[in-house]
Amino acid sequence: IRLAFLKGLDWRGLSDAGAILAQSSSSTDRGLANAISEAINGISVEDRFTAMCRLLLKQDGTARNPDRLVTKKVNDPHPQIREILVDLQEPCAQALAHIKALAVRDATVALVAVGLAVIERYTAFKQDASAYDYADLIERTNELLTDSGQAAWVLYKLDKGLDHILIDEAQDTSPEQWDIITALTDEFFSGEGARDQQ
Repeated sequence: IRLAFLKGLDWRGLSDAGAILAQSSSSTDRGLANAISEAINGISVEDRFTAMCRLLLKQDGTARNPDRLVTKKVNDPHPQIREILVDLQEPCAQALAHIKALAVRDATVALVAVGLAVIERYTAFKQDASAYDYADLIERTNELLTDSGQAAWVLYKLDKGLDHILIDEAQDTSPEQWDIITALTDEFFSGEGARDQQ
């Protein structure tokens, strides 16, 4: 991406612009000249691309204000310099955004790989220890009350054994726990054991 962007640049025009900017009495213009020089003479593609980004973009990757790219003292006699730089801002911003997106993708792939490895190790640890965690208990209870062939028997044994169900904050937003609550409360209002009060 960096190389494709750099290959499309008018290096002759940039070099001429840099020479003019370097003669300016303004430190802003001379700073632009230095950035152009780094873009032209940088050792690596990454260094050259970074110099162009510093020249054309703000730190957040958006285009610098075109009116502030070069000073009025340089722009008045040499308007082509500003035009060259403005034309490069959008392609540079797009290239940088693409690079950042790929970096996020690569970091996400690495994070998922680490996460899957952790889950695999954690699952193996639970199996070796014959242990359940909180999520396992919710899943097994749901199976027992809804999917299992023993659900009817379990609910029958619970009938008349429950008068109230206390719901805390965790259960407020957990669909799996609401399934458990629904299975339990359905028994409040079914069959001969149905309550008269709601």
